[in-house]
Amino acid sequence: MAAHVAMEQGDLLTAKERLKKAIYLDQDFVPAYLSLADIYSAGNDSRRAGKMREAALRALEKLSPDSIVNGFEGISAGELIRIINGNQPPP
Repeated sequence: MAAHVAMEQGDLLTAKERLKKAIYLDQDFVPAYLSLADIYSAGNDSRRAGKMREAALRALEKLSPDSIVNGFEGISAGELIRIINGNQPPP
């Protein structure tokens, strides 16, 4: 994902723009919400980070708990919900 390249290069503004475009194209694209949450958390913007996590949870709740989440190969929607909610460590 081009946004991750920008993040690795330290260009968080470009990364945010690309992630927002990805969400515009697919409003249920969980990886983009979680990447934005990480960027906002790193910038001490806990309010926006929380909103991005909530959006990711809403998208995940539309899926069957056993569905594998696009962008998280091998992780089910139910597992990712538990991870986001802090009920289990990430894989």
